[in-house]
Amino acid sequence: MGDLMARLTRGRWTLIVSCVIILAAFTATVDSQLMFESINMDEMDSVSVSQFSISQSVFSDKIPCVFRGGVRLHGNSWKISDCEECDCRNGTIRCDIMTCQKPECADPVSISGECCELCPYKLKLKEVFSSFPSGQTIVEGKTNKFKFHPSIKIRVSQTSRQIRGENMWRIDAWVSRSEDGSGPQFSYRENILNDLQRANEFSQLKYTYYQANDRYWTIRNVKYNFDASEGTCEDFRYFCIKFNVTDEPKPMFDLPLTFSVVKGEDERQTVCKRLGACKGVFAKTFDWDLEGEDPIPGQDTPVTIDIDVTFKRHTRNLEGDGLWRVALFGSSNPGGDGPRFGEVLQILDADESSEDIREGTSLYVDSIETDFELGTVGCVEDVGYICMEFLKGYAPNPDFTLNTAEARGNATRDSLITCKPQECQSRVVFTKLRATLLSPDVMVEDTNYTDTKVKLKATSNKQLTTTVAGEKLWQVVTFFSKNEVGEGTRTNEQPQILSRTQEDQTLPKGKNLVFRRMDFQVDLDGIICEEVPFMCFELKKNAESSIDFTFETHPLQDPLVDCISMEDVCKG
Repeated sequence: MGDLMARLTRGRWTLIVSCVIILAAFTATVDSQLMFESINMDEMDSVSVSQFSISQSVFSDKIPCVFRGGVRLHGNSWKISDCEECDCRNGTIRCDIMTCQKPECADPVSISGECCELCPYKLKLKEVFSSFPSGQTIVEGKTNKFKFHPSIKIRVSQTSRQIRGENMWRIDAWVSRSEDGSGPQFSYRENILNDLQRANEFSQLKYTYYQANDRYWTIRNVKYNFDASEGTCEDFRYFCIKFNVTDEPKPMFDLPLTFSVVKGEDERQTVCKRLGACKGVFAKTFDWDLEGEDPIPGQDTPVTIDIDVTFKRHTRNLEGDGLWRVALFGSSNPGGDGPRFGEVLQILDADESSEDIREGTSLYVDSIETDFELGTVGCVEDVGYICMEFLKGYAPNPDFTLNTAEARGNATRDSLITCKPQECQSRVVFTKLRATLLSPDVMVEDTNYTDTKVKLKATSNKQLTTTVAGEKLWQVVTFFSKNEVGEGTRTNEQPQILSRTQEDQTLPKGKNLVFRRMDFQVDLDGIICEEVPFMCFELKKNAESSIDFTFETHPLQDPLVDCISMEDVCKG
C-alpha cells in the first residue's frame, strides 16, 4: 500500500485465553493427528476448538492463539476488514487498525481490498536529460554499444508522489542528422528499456531537487545498440531519445494513469546529444607501380598498374559493387595539387572496383590495364609527376564513408593521393651525321641570297633511341668553316634552317632522323672561296622544344657536326 495509504495508527488489544485443552497439549501425547478440513486462515473463525487434537511435536514451545472460537497458530496473520489486520505472536493477538487521510485529489478511486481511497496516477513531464557523453565516437558499418542514464525532470505540483506498476515507461532511441531529432531516424529502436526499467518505481521522496519546484528522476544503465550500417557518417550526427508511457501500462491497483507535458510541448519529451568522430572505411596508405613500354609524348600508352591500399584495424567490413575508384593523372607537384594532366578518372573495371575488405586487411589489385599519356609526363614543363588518387566509387552499393590518414584536425579528406617523380622517357642517341648538297652545283663568291638545298641524315642507335614526338624538337645550324670538322670561327652562321614542319618532325623508334630537303639561302657577300672551304651543319636539340627529351651522341660528338667541301662548288 506504501505511501498511497493514509497515516497508520495502531491500536493494540490483547486476549489471553487459557485453555485446558491447549495446556494439556504440552503434557501429554494425543492418540490422533491434528485434523483440518480446511487450513484456510480466512475461514478459521468458524472452526471450534473441539475439532483439533494438538501434540507437543507440532507446536514446540510457541503458544497458538484462540480468536473468535478458532485457533490461530503462532506467526499467522489475517484480515478482519479492509482496514483491520491481526497476527498471532506466541499466544498474543495483535491487531492493526488503519485510518485514512482525506485524498489529495478530487476524483479518488475505491480499490477492492484496500482500506483507503487512492488517487489516480499522474505525471507531468518538464524536460528530458541524457547522461550520454557528447563526442561519442562512432564506427560506421558496425554495431556501436551505448550505455547511459536518462533523467526526467517533472513538475512536482502536478505529479503523484509515487507511481508503481509494470510495463509503465518507454524510451525510444535513434540517431539523426538533426539537432532536434527530426528527419530520417537511423537505427530506430522502440522502447530500449528492459522489463525492470519499464517497471521502475517513481517516487518524489527518492529523488533530489533540481530547482525549487522540479526534480530529477533517473533510470540507470539504459543500453542501446546502434547499428551503423543503415547510413553513413554524414547521417550520424546526433543520438536522440524520447520518453513516454507505454501503450499498455499496468499501474498498480489498475489506477488510471495520466501522462502530460508542460505547456503541451511534445518536443520536451525528446533530447539529442552530439556524436563525435565517425569512422568508416579508414584508408591509411596507398602505393602503386606502373609500367608502360615505348611511351610516346603526346600519345596514349598502354600501361599496367598494381595498387596496394592499407586500412586501419578498426575499419568496417565492406563488400558490394562499385566500391572504389582510382584516378591516374600527371601533376606539377608531389602532392598532386593544381591542374591535372591527361587524367583518367577511373582505371578500375567493374570487378576490380568491387573488391571487398575484411577486418582491416589490405586491398591489393594487380595487372590493372588502361591507357595513359605516359610519354608526356616528365617531358613537358610543369608535368614532372605521375599521380594516382584512391577514392570511393561514384555510386557504391552499399554507400559508406571513406576516411583517410591525410585528414588533419577538423579537416576531412576523402581520398589518398600518391605521386612519384617521372623523368622524360624520350631519348635519342645519334651515332653519325651526314649532309649532302642537292643544289646548286655552283656558288659564286661575293654574292648573296643563293638558294640552297641540302639533305641531312642523322643515324640513330636503334637500341637506345625511343620515339621522340612533340613540337620544335630539332634545330639545324649552318655556317662556313676553315676546317672539315667545323671547329674554330664560324662564318655567316644561320641558327635555324629548318622549316616549322621539320622542327616538329617525329623520330619513330628504330628509325633515323632524315631531313630530305632543307631549303635556305647562302650569303657569300664579301667572302671569297678561299676563306670558306667548308659549309657545315650542326644538329642539336631545340631549346624551345615542347618536351624535355634526352639528346645524346655515341661515340661522343659535341657538337654533332658534318661539313661539305666547297672546293668544287664555290667559284670566283
